[in-house]
Amino acid sequence: MQEFAWLRLNQFRDMVEFAADRVDERKLRLVACGCVRRAPQLLEHPRLRAAFDLAEAFADYRANKQQLKAALADLRVVVDELRRKADAELPEPTLSALDIAFEDLLRRAYGAAAVAEFQHQQAEVYRSSRVESDPAVVAARFVSHVVGTWTFTPGVLSDIASRLQNYIGVPSDAPHPRWWVDTVLCDVVRDVVGNPFRPVAFDPSWRTDTAMSLARVMYETRDFSAMPILADALQDAGCDDNDVLDHCRGGRGDRGEPVGGSPHTGGTGEPEGVHVRGCWVVDRLRPA
Repeated sequence: MQEFAWLRLNQFRDMVEFAADRVDERKLRLVACGCVRRAPQLLEHPRLRAAFDLAEAFADYRANKQQLKAALADLRVVVDELRRKADAELPEPTLSALDIAFEDLLRRAYGAAAVAEFQHQQAEVYRSSRVESDPAVVAARFVSHVVGTWTFTPGVLSDIASRLQNYIGVPSDAPHPRWWVDTVLCDVVRDVVGNPFRPVAFDPSWRTDTAMSLARVMYETRDFSAMPILADALQDAGCDDNDVLDHCRGGRGDRGEPVGGSPHTGGTGEPEGVHVRGCWVVDRLRPA
């Protein structure tokens, strides 16, 4: 991969394959978590959100495998509860003229017992297919899949990104919905990994109490609205690196180009800046 492709093109699979040899498992896990958090409706259920938070905390050794396994067991209960709820709300299936004709033929050939068995089988297929395709059940199974993943390979990350195509909101002024979602997801990768072609030598003098405090609070709360303030703090500390300052102020760090990830366009038709846990600038300001 060339630097231009990393900065400008939205090739998620190529990006994570390129990054996988250059970052650790923590970064790859946070890429996955950051991508899923671009679709907050997936985490509306409190037990899904709690389990997902735990999977994210696992990246920083704030949770262990035993806790994750317990969370997964609870998620299986949640999925079963959602299945039962979906099943209880299903309308009764309606028979087509073809179904009625087939049942009549079945009754004449094999009797009422054969018709009853056929109806039972059809009802099971109907309920199973409708329940498993229920949006709440599908979302819960997807979150469970992410929580239960131990190693985030490029293939696993690409599968997650592909599934998220159906969940990430696209604003009305986005020129192409698929392009928008691809930009959002690739900008999560850029935010976590940074620019591997131009690594920044982070001067220790930039790690002032103010800058480190801002980084700590944003990391803990997942509220990155203070990134422009962080840019000011870094500049006050003597930072003059455009990649660092532009990234904090909403650019990709490649001399002012816009970065993606927010559900808003700012009137430009392009996503605005995204920051997630694992943001490469914030990480450089956190304790080792």
